[in-house]
Amino acid sequence: MPLQAKTNDPSTWSTFEEAKQRHDQGDYAGIGYVFSAGDPFVGIDLDGCRHPGTGEVASWAQEVVDKCGSYTEVSPSGTGVKIFYEGDSPFAGGKNKKLPQFGSEGGKEAGIEIYDRGRYFTVTGQLVPGLPSEIKQCDLGWLKDKFWPEMVKDSTPREQPTTQPATAVSMNVGQEEGVKVRRAIAYMANTPPSISGENDHNALYAIIVAMIHGFLLSAETTKRLIIERFNPRCQPEWGEREIDHKIHDAESKPHDKPKGYLLNDPAHAPVDGSIMPGLEADVVAMIARYKTANKPQATPPAGDKTTETGTQKHDPIQYTRITCAELDAGDYELDYLIEHTLVAGQPCIVAGGKKCLKTSIILDMGISLAMGGFFLGKFKVNRACKVAVMTGESGLATIQETCRRICDAAGYKLADIQNLIFSEDLPRFGQVAHEDALRQWLTENKVEVLVLDPAYLCLPGADAGNLFTQGELLRGMAKVCSDCGCTMILCHHTRKSQANPFSPPELEDIAWAGFQEFARQWILVGRRELYKPGTGKHHLWLSVGGSAGHTSLWALNIEEGSLERDGERYWHVDVMRTDDARQEVQDRREAAKEKKQQEQFERDKRTICDTLIKFPEGETKSVIRDSARIGSSRFAPALAELISGGDIHPCKITKSSRKTPYEGYKLVEDTHP
Repeated sequence: MPLQAKTNDPSTWSTFEEAKQRHDQGDYAGIGYVFSAGDPFVGIDLDGCRHPGTGEVASWAQEVVDKCGSYTEVSPSGTGVKIFYEGDSPFAGGKNKKLPQFGSEGGKEAGIEIYDRGRYFTVTGQLVPGLPSEIKQCDLGWLKDKFWPEMVKDSTPREQPTTQPATAVSMNVGQEEGVKVRRAIAYMANTPPSISGENDHNALYAIIVAMIHGFLLSAETTKRLIIERFNPRCQPEWGEREIDHKIHDAESKPHDKPKGYLLNDPAHAPVDGSIMPGLEADVVAMIARYKTANKPQATPPAGDKTTETGTQKHDPIQYTRITCAELDAGDYELDYLIEHTLVAGQPCIVAGGKKCLKTSIILDMGISLAMGGFFLGKFKVNRACKVAVMTGESGLATIQETCRRICDAAGYKLADIQNLIFSEDLPRFGQVAHEDALRQWLTENKVEVLVLDPAYLCLPGADAGNLFTQGELLRGMAKVCSDCGCTMILCHHTRKSQANPFSPPELEDIAWAGFQEFARQWILVGRRELYKPGTGKHHLWLSVGGSAGHTSLWALNIEEGSLERDGERYWHVDVMRTDDARQEVQDRREAAKEKKQQEQFERDKRTICDTLIKFPEGETKSVIRDSARIGSSRFAPALAELISGGDIHPCKITKSSRKTPYEGYKLVEDTHP
């Protein structure tokens, strides 16, 4: 038996008895069942649905378990269940989906996976109570309706046309193109999917090369086939950026096989003019999509109506019209929540470098807004408001400790603050379920200011450099807040690469595409000086600005103390004007320079005394200086100080080479500073 089984290599599989024997010998940590095209079984994996302590299954998952009524066991983590049944899968190969609307259990987000081939399930044998111990037959076509409704909507255009025969010609697509696509789909159906850790990148590249060079399909057609036919079976599914990258490589790199080498392979020829019964219309519709614009159908906006024929009838779009007189007479006064710092209703970015106290600063802001006090002890809050801080990085222990220090400095008690709430959960930008949940949460809690920390945990990792993608994501969440009458504050980071890391941060320093353009106001934090570990002292820049016209640059000094040095931590904040801060820096540098010079002066005096110990009868100035190895500019003032202080005194030095004595110096008895 090989060291590791592969889902796409039957030679690595074995019987249950053989696998159990090797497992019992301690060779392997577990046993898994491989789903393949040659068996009648389908597996459903429900994640994040079972309480590992009580065994209670969430209602959404219990519904699936009850409707299956087949063998169901507890997953290895104890936080999910796996269902085995006999029948057909609602999907070709498999499908998986995260279900954030159902929360999580045991640290795992709710989700569903269903496969009939190309995957394996690790088995535990721990049967869920009340369910049969045998694998039963069932029909789960309803799963697609419940968990993948978007696929049900997409199925309408694929129906067989009634007025014309289902051929490529009837859709204004050439017969030759239709044959190529049919053959390519047949080839793809017999190709194992890519599995993470099993040369998955090579598997994706190989199937793309087959489409482009083997079947002579265009890049656009290849991409559609990969996304709709191959990708749903892969684990995990590929992003469009990686697919585009592989397609570009396949088109640009040379290949040793002749063009169209798979077109005449009888193994991929359609049977009786069709790939399989009922698939012809699907192929036709797919080819038609290749010939049209490659973009998804938009969801009809509110107010649109559907006619009896199924077509959309749109209400006319109307734009607002404001005359100059109306604009001049309108009441459009800005509502500053924090004087000259934060305007209500405009999204704000709080950004800074790594470990620049961004979270601590937004907590100070949240407390001051909730209490109607002073932000950082300097900037006046014009009115108290309800604030929510959603943070997913620091942890509640750190949030609690920091808030207590800030409250102590401001004279508040954390427990007495009524207008401030927290959440460890962060919304996911671009996901409708999260946007709807956040809209409800903001409304129920009457939130006026929402702080999201950090932004990168709210956004998908792909396309961080795409201005249009990022802008759309940011705009969507800003609209949710705007609809709820809430001001959104995003805590983000600045770029790591800066010419001068200690210069005042600017708007252009904010990382990722779209953030600079999106921000209507900003609070930027950066270091003025290198932080010295153990001191708890932070010398920062605070740059404030916004499209409303407020702009200012401040020097921000924050002392937090050190548990090792001070036995406690605190929150001491000093906000200064930049000129005062620069003068302070100059004064500190001059003081440090004077201190260094004084320390050197004292060392020179001790060195001169140590040298004179070697000459108890005294010695000339030049001999003392050369023996002490001190330059003339430092030797003269140190010697003068020792003479005036009575530590050494002049004496006569007689040399054999000269009758007249030299002027010299020696230590006063019992003197050695």
